[in-house]
Amino acid sequence: MSHLQQFNNQIQTEEQLRELLGHPSELASKKVISSIDQNCMDFIELSPFIVLSTSDHLGNCDVSPRGDPPGFVKVLNEKVLLIPERPGNKRFDSLRNILGNPHIGILFFIPGLEETLRINGKANIIKDIDLLEQMQANGRTPTLAVAVEVEEAFIHLPRHLNARSYGKLTLGQVQNTCHLRPEFFMNTLNCLERPLPHLRNDYRKVIISDYIKFHL
Repeated sequence: MSHLQQFNNQIQTEEQLRELLGHPSELASKKVISSIDQNCMDFIELSPFIVLSTSDHLGNCDVSPRGDPPGFVKVLNEKVLLIPERPGNKRFDSLRNILGNPHIGILFFIPGLEETLRINGKANIIKDIDLLEQMQANGRTPTLAVAVEVEEAFIHLPRHLNARSYGKLTLGQVQNTCHLRPEFFMNTLNCLERPLPHLRNDYRKVIISDYIKFHL
């Protein structure tokens, strides 16, 4: 008997869910793209931390963190990412899952930035030495990497995440991320009316002021 059966009022269908919470806006529905554009590439290059979501052939799920210097995930081309496999506890939960079920979800974080990048696709495990050598860390070449074919990519806007709760940037790092948010809207959502240079400057003033207010 499942312990979840103790709840008397459960949502069982999407129709019930939509009746209670509503439908996404047209903007939210259209923001998903099927490849890595320049905005996604910029985000990946600045991200030092990701979370991998996988499941085995029976649907048993696992979530695993990965971290390295910013940009440790390599963008091979607009459809393929490479994630180096560093030495760990040898459980290989994510790798074993991928062997039985290639579907994967990835969440990219930049500490101090409330937006996240979500990528879904299919994965396999590779050992192409010419590619592995491009992902060295501390002089060590990874033995394996996870190759991900991107099927969906989109920026998750800051509604459910407070960046101050999980990390702080230096003022210099904050300045380096200032270009990201306006361009997310411009290119991925295509919903800005103001010229991008003006918006970028406005945003820079706001985010640096916010950083000084909360972190200094």
